[in-house]
Amino acid sequence: RKTVVFPEGESDAILRAAVIVRDEGIARPVLVGRPSVIHDRAKELDLDLDGIETVHPPESPKLASYVDAY
Repeated sequence: RKTVVFPEGESDAILRAAVIVRDEGIARPVLVGRPSVIHDRAKELDLDLDGIETVHPPESPKLASYVDAY
């Protein structure tokens, strides 16, 4: 299964889209943003983020590889 990265992971519309992508088995979604904000917004929107990865690049151990790739 492919992975789709959503760079605006804190957005309501993006959160909903990621859940749809996961639920329909289209791809494995990854949300980019602050995990606490993402999970708070999902809770307010009554969205289940199980199986959806969140990444906050400044706090990621992979930051150096992200910089190199960019």
